[in-house]
Amino acid sequence: MKKEAEQLEFDSHNGMSRIPLFWGVPIFPLLLCFVGTLVFGVSGFSAFGGWGGLLALPFLSVGIALRIVCEKDDKYLRRLHFMLRRLRLNRTLGKSLFVTPQNPKWSQYYGRRYAKVRFSGGD
Repeated sequence: MKKEAEQLEFDSHNGMSRIPLFWGVPIFPLLLCFVGTLVFGVSGFSAFGGWGGLLALPFLSVGIALRIVCEKDDKYLRRLHFMLRRLRLNRTLGKSLFVTPQNPKWSQYYGRRYAKVRFSGGD
């Protein structure tokens, strides 16, 4: 009995649904903020001197805002993404929540397939 219980335990199962974080912020949004800060900061410094560093300020503020938002709930950005996608689909397709992919050849293929009458050779 104890051997069966040991087989049902999975050590890495809970870790697979965890979002990779750095400083409490999901890695990809933080990476986009970092790259934006780097690109606009370097180009601003080279074009406008010391005041050109202000071009990187929006990206820094977004990074700080991400840190504050993700401090309580690290999956907030993912939920926000799905909520915005659902609102966009509601605007496009109406408020039907059951959207299925449609294959234009479905009725031709399955209609012919199920319409065939199969008789056994002995009857």
